[in-house]
Amino acid sequence: MENSENILRELKKLAIKIDNLLVNTKPVLSVDEAEKYARFSKSFIYKLTSSKKLVHYKPNKKLIFFKKEDIDQFRLQNRQSTVSEIEESANQFLINGKSKNK
Repeated sequence: MENSENILRELKKLAIKIDNLLVNTKPVLSVDEAEKYARFSKSFIYKLTSSKKLVHYKPNKKLIFFKKEDIDQFRLQNRQSTVSEIEESANQFLINGKSKNK
């Protein structure tokens, strides 16, 4: 009995891994898939969509879909420069009198 329980537990783990792999190969995601892919809670996803901070698609005015590239772009916004980049920008500003980031 214990052996079959272990097998079931392992099968469930494999099913979850397969599901995650499938999500990673799809270009368009549902809310549930976006939650897994982005590792955001559903409530956070809905908050982002209602405030129009995350690009989304509503083809039938009910279901919400996302492009993976839009999720990636959202997650990578507000890049923080490294110390060396800031120093280089400051040096360029002192030399040229212009900001490199304009």
